[in-house]
Amino acid sequence: MIGQQLQRAAQALQSAMQRVSGASVTYTRGNLSATIDAVRARSTFVTDDQAPGMQVQASSQDFIIEVAALVLGDVYTRPQAGDRISLQIDQPVIGSNSCQLVTQIFEVIDPPYSPADSVGQRYRVHTKQVS
Repeated sequence: MIGQQLQRAAQALQSAMQRVSGASVTYTRGNLSATIDAVRARSTFVTDDQAPGMQVQASSQDFIIEVAALVLGDVYTRPQAGDRISLQIDQPVIGSNSCQLVTQIFEVIDPPYSPADSVGQRYRVHTKQVS
């Protein structure tokens, strides 16, 4: 009973996130691509492999996507390093009241993904912006 309530609450939260900050993206691997819905997120990593006592903080642009949505060439697949995600955004034109449509391209990094929920319905795909 409580498990079902939590699952419904998680689904409602994902739907709300998609409405508020979701976007349609193109996921590409080689010559295969799919248009899927994604929610932008960010992961922060801290490493201490520099000088003693020194830490470096880095972050990656993440995309949360439904596992069932990632279908390339009629085959369900998992994110792989080197895959690409492209996203079109309206970017303000400096000195103007207008915007222009710009395509941002992100490359999937290693590790390519982590679970985005506790039931395995969503991937959190880790990327870096390449253009």
